[in-house]
Amino acid sequence: SGIDYIQTIAYPQKVRDAFDVIGFDPRGVGASSPVRCDDDLDLRSYFEYHFDYENQAQADEDKKAMDEYYQVCIDNNPTWWAMTTANVVQDLELMRKIITPKEDLNFVGHSYGTTIAAVYISTFPKNAGRMVLDSPVASSTDEIQDQVKQTKAFAKARTKLFDRCAADPKCPGDTRAEVEQVLLDLRDAALSGNASGYVATLKPAGFFQRGNGLSPYLILHGLDLL
Repeated sequence: SGIDYIQTIAYPQKVRDAFDVIGFDPRGVGASSPVRCDDDLDLRSYFEYHFDYENQAQADEDKKAMDEYYQVCIDNNPTWWAMTTANVVQDLELMRKIITPKEDLNFVGHSYGTTIAAVYISTFPKNAGRMVLDSPVASSTDEIQDQVKQTKAFAKARTKLFDRCAADPKCPGDTRAEVEQVLLDLRDAALSGNASGYVATLKPAGFFQRGNGLSPYLILHGLDLL
């Protein structure tokens, strides 16, 4: 939710002095006629999907589960076909015309927001101002190839994170393998019911002045609290 996001993000004062920061919920999200699929399937998608496949059987199992999820979403949301990035971009241009008709669109996009930004630039190049794309995601129609690229990117980022952690005396583990084992042990403890809850630090860090639950921050600054 872009509306929820700007309630917690703390942009530097120089940014706020130069720009009016406005958040919005794209169609189908949050306060914008949200798409509701199935709460049980939503929960299962977080905890039962494999993500890192060890064999084809796991990939096939996840594809079957995702197909079931998609079908439930279609059945429960008859206007699902209108929830497209192209339509979100048209909505964004309409908001620009109403709010700042004489100015270009300055936009900060995170994750899927980078796709919105990229499509906006290609659709309305003359109206695109300063664009910040954080954690870009693939936007092609080849789902399988996108998953392969994303998995490789995750693995590369994770390796860099573990190496950084191993080099930090405050972080558990002296090598990449030791850091990984610490996290695997914590995961196994949680899955076996021997650990529960959500770990985050309350110490201000960067933009997130109310705390930071992002994985890199937890690994580098929070796991020593366990």
